[in-house]
Amino acid sequence: MDLSMRKGRLFLFWGGMALSILGFVRPSIASPIPLLWFLMAIPTLIGAACLLPNRYRWTALVVVSLCSWASFVTVRQKLQDERTEKIRKMVAPLELPHIDIGATAPDINGSDLSGNAMSLKEHRGKVVLLVFWATWCGPCMGSIPHENELAERFAGRPFVLVGVNGNKSTAQALDAVEKHSIPWKSFWNGDGGSEGPITTEWGVQSWPTVYVIDHTGVIRHRELHGSSLDEPLERLIKEAEARRDIRR
Repeated sequence: MDLSMRKGRLFLFWGGMALSILGFVRPSIASPIPLLWFLMAIPTLIGAACLLPNRYRWTALVVVSLCSWASFVTVRQKLQDERTEKIRKMVAPLELPHIDIGATAPDINGSDLSGNAMSLKEHRGKVVLLVFWATWCGPCMGSIPHENELAERFAGRPFVLVGVNGNKSTAQALDAVEKHSIPWKSFWNGDGGSEGPITTEWGVQSWPTVYVIDHTGVIRHRELHGSSLDEPLERLIKEAEARRDIRR
């Protein structure tokens, strides 16, 4: 083997080694595509293993195995991250500044399940528990008994529970209102069901979605469910009552 050919094969070997090292130290160099280094290192080192003596060949094959394993782990992690992000988007409201905690809740103007006009702003001065629900949503229906308890417990105080219904037909929602003795009124989200104008405005993607709005119209809590609502609602209602007393 002449010297130039040997140097060329060694260059192939060390080039593959360098590429594999770049892949393994990617956090330090902030590589945007770490998998690329492994995908270039593997064929380079396989080529070197076929051309060089045993002492280089086995080293190259070991590094190829490590790069293959790292490639598999990298791809699996990327797929898991994408799946996690997809699930997160499915089960959480969109991150929209105008409906974030601390923002003034956008007004809702629409009709209730019977076609009567209603708005969210008409409840200004009261603590509002805004619940996005639908009859096809099991957790929504499972939450109704506790929501009815809250409506009864805070009756006569500055509190109101307001629903936004995601059924495509009001008939099913009205049947549920009668069956479960729901005393609070709900906006109808339109015949688009879960993709109607109100849920679009509020970035709702999961059901139920719950917002707690204080007496000044500011969103104070999001995604509290069940008994975790009790203490925050009591505290905010007391704040609303104290404000009323001051005005008197």
